[in-house]
Amino acid sequence: MKKFTNMKPYIFLLLFILVIPIFGCSQADQNDKIEAKQKEIMKAIAELNGMTSVNYMKHVNQVEGFKDGIWIESTNGFLWFINYKMGLKEGQMNVYYLQGQKYLEATYSKGVLIGKMIFYDTKGGLLEVNENIKLSDTIVIRNIERAEGGSIYFTKEPHKFMYSAEVKKYTETGEVYAIGRSLFDDNWGFESYRVGEWIDPRDEE
Repeated sequence: MKKFTNMKPYIFLLLFILVIPIFGCSQADQNDKIEAKQKEIMKAIAELNGMTSVNYMKHVNQVEGFKDGIWIESTNGFLWFINYKMGLKEGQMNVYYLQGQKYLEATYSKGVLIGKMIFYDTKGGLLEVNENIKLSDTIVIRNIERAEGGSIYFTKEPHKFMYSAEVKKYTETGEVYAIGRSLFDDNWGFESYRVGEWIDPRDEE
């Protein structure tokens, strides 16, 4: 374990070098080059993950005050590349499986999700596309599981979700198998709550 512990300063140095901002190009070109660097980072992390755990990583550029620029943050099995501006999420966000494949891409403006979110499986295939994302004012009653005194019980509680979106879910072969509307919050999991009528377009064929 001492061998891997001594590697930590070099890991952070590698990540720092790879996320140096790219100047002198258009925003679209810059985004492409930034994503290419992120993929280089993920390739290095995937190789490292084969030797030891990288889940201890929180972020590379930890500073006092507002987050600014690209932050690299980790949750269970994922690495998040999040752009911040004065403490708010801004611009492109990419999330990767620790194996190196992209899991999620999304866009923020002044801390708010806009446009669409695209989820991928570990082989690069589409899992889900959330489009027409809007701030939500919908309140739903959810069953909440609680544990108390060695017993598990459920309560019904109101919850206001942050966003709504039009959702398409895909099979492993790329077919759309479910279309509908979901509510979700801006958190590490983006767990969704289905509302309204959902359809399987394959039933109409």
